Amino acid sequence: MAHLKLQETKDNINERYKWKRNLIKMLYQRGYNKEKILELFHFLDWLIILPEDLEQKLDQELEEFEGGNHMPYITGIERRATQRGLEQGLEQGRQEGRQEGRQEGRQEGRQEGEKQIVIRLLRKKLGELEPPLLENLETLLIEELEELSDAILDFQSKKDLSVWLESRKNKPI
Repeated sequence: MAHLKLQETKDNINERYKWKRNLIKMLYQRGYNKEKILELFHFLDWLIILPEDLEQKLDQELEEFEGGNHMPYITGIERRATQRGLEQGLEQGRQEGRQEGRQEGRQEGRQEGEKQIVIRLLRKKLGELEPPLLENLETLLIEELEELSDAILDFQSKKDLSVWLESRKNKPI
């Protein structure tokens, strides 16, 4: 129901607010225990995101509702802690993503640099390389490029390079 209401209210934030409030109130009215209400509340809070001013208004309305119905399952403190937890989780995820991205970028840069050096060495030793050979070189992993850089010293012709590349296709990585 939450997902459907999210879709229905995508262009009307006030209507979305009303549905989030109503869905949360329904959690209480259905007689769920505290753990179930908190679990479903966390899901609704994650799914239906409102601007800060409407979140504060919702907090206030729910505190009044809880107090009037003697159902203090989700206090304002728990709601704000949930929100802070979500924000901290998002920030941690962003930081981990940035770190992973930098690491992948360094690895790709290292591989690209190694590939360019190997191609330069091959051109210097064997002359211009045909497109099929260059295409095969593009598929090599960094470990294979390092092995190839050692093997270049033994190459006498492009045929030696072709044989080496062909041998890589049958070798497990």
